[in-house]
Amino acid sequence: MQSQQRHREYARQWMRNKRLGLPTRTTKKLTEEEKYEHRKTNNLKYVKKEREERNKLFDTVFGNTCFICKRGHIHYKNDSLGRTILQIHRIDGKKHEIFVDMSKEDLMREINEHKNEYVRLCWRCHKSVHWCMEHFGFDWEKIKLLITE
Repeated sequence: MQSQQRHREYARQWMRNKRLGLPTRTTKKLTEEEKYEHRKTNNLKYVKKEREERNKLFDTVFGNTCFICKRGHIHYKNDSLGRTILQIHRIDGKKHEIFVDMSKEDLMREINEHKNEYVRLCWRCHKSVHWCMEHFGFDWEKIKLLITE
């Protein structure tokens, strides 16, 4: 009931201002800098939400621990929530499209088609795997063998 009264009062005030030739804008006009900041914050919220959805998907499909060191999200302070940043590594070492640039449908298709070709690694293990592949020419099977020994 009160919201209807407030709306009627707003409509009356708007009509009065319109008849008198006064501005009818109810919110302040934003400057270009304020518009930029507003767009930036909204985009960051959207990106954060998208990243969380992607990480939940990766957790369910690939697990939430590193394949090599078996550490989970809570062992390092690498992000704002204090979780380990786990990355997806393609075991054959081939280049693939960056997951962040993929649409949700493309990401789901890629995961369903090539589920066994990816593993979840923490950033330290991911960096060391790539280092071994580059400097020693190891493939994934050789690295996996070294890990299990």
